[in-house]
Amino acid sequence: MRPPQQLSAAPPGAPGGRPLLGLTARATVQRPRRDRVKSAEEIMEILEAFDLTRSYRDAAELAGCDHHTVARYVAAREAGTLTADPATRVMVVDPYRAKPWGVGGAQPRQAAR
Repeated sequence: MRPPQQLSAAPPGAPGGRPLLGLTARATVQRPRRDRVKSAEEIMEILEAFDLTRSYRDAAELAGCDHHTVARYVAAREAGTLTADPATRVMVVDPYRAKPWGVGGAQPRQAAR
């Protein structure tokens, strides 16, 4: 693993330059947290925080999420589309699921006895 690259005020390739606030490239990169779904309890906490504050940003700070997330859940609640069930997503293999045993309808081989 190589050490993190220092960010500097000098243009790339220029010698010297002072580090910007002592930050490293690895410390400044933030990945979006789209890898998990909010639980029903977290959604209720977000909505309760919004009902208390009537502000997307204040509710987001209380609930520990982004203000866009608060806005999305509030809009879904007002539209009546907020459900406890996860959304169903189309998969690439869906058109092929109805076909029996793959292409051509060939049956799988039976194990020899």
